[in-house]
Amino acid sequence: IDVGALGKGYATEKAAEYAKEHLVGIDYNILAGVLKKDKSDEEIPESSHCSHIVWQAYKAAGVDIDPNGGIFVTPLNIAMSDKLQVVQLYGLNPEKYKDRLKK
Repeated sequence: IDVGALGKGYATEKAAEYAKEHLVGIDYNILAGVLKKDKSDEEIPESSHCSHIVWQAYKAAGVDIDPNGGIFVTPLNIAMSDKLQVVQLYGLNPEKYKDRLKK
């Protein structure tokens, strides 16, 4: 996923800074964020999973990249965000999402 839709500005830099400062080395938990409406047990989570950690960083920067606002953030949720551009997909049928692929 390319953050081209957000640009290389404030939100991208803020997300990267937040991730580096607060998310490096936290424990893995597939259920991270499921029990809370905002998908996080606290402002800085003690655990996360692959999609949740990306979402958490952008959320901390003021950008919600989960388009459906469900209780669980998945790679597909992030791929469908209108705030990001899909560059390449792994494990998903690209024909199904060709309208989202960066040209």
